Amino acid sequence: MNKRISRRSLHLAVIWLLLVFFGVSCAPPTIAPTPPAASPAIPSAPIPTPAASISAEEAAWSKVVEASRKEGPLVIYTFSFTGDTAIAIAQAFKKRHGLTVEFISDRSPSIVERLKTEYRSNQVIASLAEGAGPRIMLLKQLGFTESLRDLPVLKDKNVWKGNILLYDPDASLPVHALSIFTVATNTKLVKPEDEPRSWLDLLDARWKDKLLTSDPVQDQQTYQLYVMMTNQKALPPDYFNRLSGQGLMFVMGGPADTVRALARGDKPIAVPGTSSGAVPVIQAGGPIKLLSLKEGFPVSANPLAFLNKAPQPNSARIFVNWLLSPEGQRTYSETALTYSFRKDVPDAAPPNARVDWSRVIFPTLQDLADIDKAWNEQLMTKILKK
Repeated sequence: MNKRISRRSLHLAVIWLLLVFFGVSCAPPTIAPTPPAASPAIPSAPIPTPAASISAEEAAWSKVVEASRKEGPLVIYTFSFTGDTAIAIAQAFKKRHGLTVEFISDRSPSIVERLKTEYRSNQVIASLAEGAGPRIMLLKQLGFTESLRDLPVLKDKNVWKGNILLYDPDASLPVHALSIFTVATNTKLVKPEDEPRSWLDLLDARWKDKLLTSDPVQDQQTYQLYVMMTNQKALPPDYFNRLSGQGLMFVMGGPADTVRALARGDKPIAVPGTSSGAVPVIQAGGPIKLLSLKEGFPVSANPLAFLNKAPQPNSARIFVNWLLSPEGQRTYSETALTYSFRKDVPDAAPPNARVDWSRVIFPTLQDLADIDKAWNEQLMTKILKK
């Protein structure tokens, strides 16, 4: 009996082992939960970064910059960029853009005559010309200028102290600098509490025989003052006739001569006192102060002419764009100790030459035509009398 059981147990054990070996289980099958179907695999790839997109204007400006590298030194005929100011501007511009600029200084009328000769001979040397507005404006009338409307800096809005396109809406003559003409006092002879507050105060009897003025035949800025203040109705039309009854002392020469006479104490007040004459004297310690009177003060605006036969046209565009930028205006105002044409760049004029720009009177084209006409007529009269 025991042998049969043992043999039978052995047979069952062998059968069980064979079932296990071939993967068959006698236990009830366990059903595992079906896992969720996996999403199809997506080949991994870097997310594409959009290519740097540039506008048509930026692409065009890049071409200007690239083309400028192939041009020679930029030549500019100038009235304002002289001495240390010219050196500082040239150095700052080269540091920023790697381009060389050469300034050739002269009086504005001489610059115009020089360019007339160059255009007649088809040998234009300069790419830009800078100087007094009425003179430089002649270059457009002669057909010598080309538009700069595509300059990036001209897209800056509400940053200018006046009309940057005063001389040409097509932007061939953008304004870059301002000088003012107002009333100047000798601070040793006129105390702050006694300073005129209005142009009409100068008609008071207390100032009779105490006023200096420039000879209008030699100083066009005197005409600018007269014409702009009456044309724009800042003063009554008979104001300057009444002022002439105050015993004005005329100074021969230009703005600097009038301010030097004021600093000497020849009289306590000068009309006009100009920034071009006053700033160097104030900087040297002279007792001069420019006033911002109630009715305002006129400015003259210097433009840059972009010449249509410019031998360095791309460098010229880059220079004008830089000069009108905050960096360019800061460089110019700080080295020339003058005013920035941008509201977002502080003036670097000495404290006694700083003014309230909310009172500025900007010229119109009609003002400029009237100034030129009056000055030329008076000049010819003066010459014919000799």
